[in-house]
Amino acid sequence: MIKLRQISKEKLVDKRYYLGKGRNGNVGLWSKKIDCFLIPSWKFDFTVVKYEGYYSQYTGCFQPFILIDECVRGLNQLDKNEIINNEEYIGIGKSQNIGRYDNKTKSFLVIKDNDVIRDKDFKAFKKIEQGKIEDHYPEFGGYGRTLIIEGL
Repeated sequence: MIKLRQISKEKLVDKRYYLGKGRNGNVGLWSKKIDCFLIPSWKFDFTVVKYEGYYSQYTGCFQPFILIDECVRGLNQLDKNEIINNEEYIGIGKSQNIGRYDNKTKSFLVIKDNDVIRDKDFKAFKKIEQGKIEDHYPEFGGYGRTLIIEGL
């Protein structure tokens, strides 16, 4: 088991994916240029990019806990029956190596140029383990969270 704390904003790497806790998803692409995380999501029946600011005491809603390793070397492609709706996967796609599966359209939602596209050719190799969130109240005051991932 591993326990992770929120990564400081200064240590975030531009154009990389992070596992965290957000309002619209738990995997976000950090954009230094627009100073927020991009999350592929839905609004009614439309795919959209949700913009979530870095979580701090007063603003934002996405808390990054760990940089996602996008390497698929040595992994086998998952069978279609192993892929779960609305879950994020590491794989090989047209524009990104992280995709969120949409069972309704049988495609993966991926971010391309600050927009969401449906990638029907995305090859999923590994489901991103979301872990669970533990809320805590530090002894010096304030609210915080820890991400706990089993099996690491």
